[in-house]
Amino acid sequence: MKKIRYRLKKSQSYLIERDLLPKLYFKEDKNNTEYWSFFYAFVRKLSDVSIGVRLGYSQQNISNKIQKILANNEVLIEEFLNNN
Repeated sequence: MKKIRYRLKKSQSYLIERDLLPKLYFKEDKNNTEYWSFFYAFVRKLSDVSIGVRLGYSQQNISNKIQKILANNEVLIEEFLNNN
């Protein structure tokens, strides 16, 4: 998962927002915290601490949410990374 996260951090933000973000599966929650965690991490390229401050969670909580998103969408993300 660390390789995927690193490769996503190095990818073009606009491509992630345009091509990958609409296809991803996010767990339904009231505040869309998974969506915003992913958006801030890979489109805005913020650190887990910064994301935690914005969303009101700890750094570890944000890191866990992002890891779950990456695990749940691993095939889509790998396909995106291989095509770009």
